[in-house]
Amino acid sequence: MMRKRSYVPYFDFLKGIAILLVIAIHTYDISGAKEGMAGDINLLLRQIIQCAVPIFVAVSGYFVVKSRGPYISYLKQRVLKIYVPALVWSLPYLIEAFGKGYRLLPILGIYFICGFSIYYFIALIMQFYVISPVLCKYFSNRGGVFLSCVMTAIAVSVVSYSIYVKGMAIPLVLYAGAFPVWMAFFVVGIWLGSMERRDYRIWPWILTVLVGLILSYAESRMLISLCGKGAGLKLSTQIYSFGAVMLLFSDRVQRRLEGDNPLFRFIVWVGSISFGIYLVHMYILELLNEYNPTGNWFLNTLFVFTATAGSIYIVKKILPTRFLVYLGLR
Repeated sequence: MMRKRSYVPYFDFLKGIAILLVIAIHTYDISGAKEGMAGDINLLLRQIIQCAVPIFVAVSGYFVVKSRGPYISYLKQRVLKIYVPALVWSLPYLIEAFGKGYRLLPILGIYFICGFSIYYFIALIMQFYVISPVLCKYFSNRGGVFLSCVMTAIAVSVVSYSIYVKGMAIPLVLYAGAFPVWMAFFVVGIWLGSMERRDYRIWPWILTVLVGLILSYAESRMLISLCGKGAGLKLSTQIYSFGAVMLLFSDRVQRRLEGDNPLFRFIVWVGSISFGIYLVHMYILELLNEYNPTGNWFLNTLFVFTATAGSIYIVKKILPTRFLVYLGLR
């Protein structure tokens, strides 16, 4: 039997924050970071929201420890819960690819490895689920966290050099969906999940966040001036994100952020449907870009979130539960 865990709203709060940041990342326009103070502020904000995926990965690692059970049963439950909905929501992309005349076998391969759009994240998490027994056994300590950080630093450096410096066109699923790129965050989630208390000092992580953010902004500005891109994945953003994860997972920070107030409850609700928002929101964004782009980053983010969450709310009211499971909305 899989071990049951008590519900902690704070982790849905973290997922709620993270999915809002994901939407903000996808509505970001790199052209706004080229010139002037407004561009500098825009680019700095882009670096701040870059911790979205690391938060999700760390939360996944945290609950791997909390929900461990028989490996095959655990793997079957977790993988099917995320893989089937990803295939369902990838179908329009598959049909579109067929309509454009792409070859059958390569397109089916992309489909089944979750290579369309942003669904690389499903491939990534499934890799972590598969290797989770090894990570839980050998990496759930400070030494394991350090080793995973080294592996992630090497992987990210190779990826960023290949993309930004060499200009290689690497499919998103091949670099962002590769587990070494995010391994530090999954492992630190496992490590934190194995602790009875997470009441560690937070000042080193505040410093890590500040230093990482400064480095991330500086590196992005340099890369944009050299090759016209560089706002995304970099070693400096991973340093910043690691500090952000350690801060957000701290008991001290949790006690300050959680509470019985409307804002906290709202973000917890957002977190409870974050998987559905992740699956659906790119379709809403594509419609926005096609018919009525506002040109305002905040308004675009607000519209995509509101339309996506509203659509999910309506669909959950209409469809039976058995269908919601296949759509990732249950």
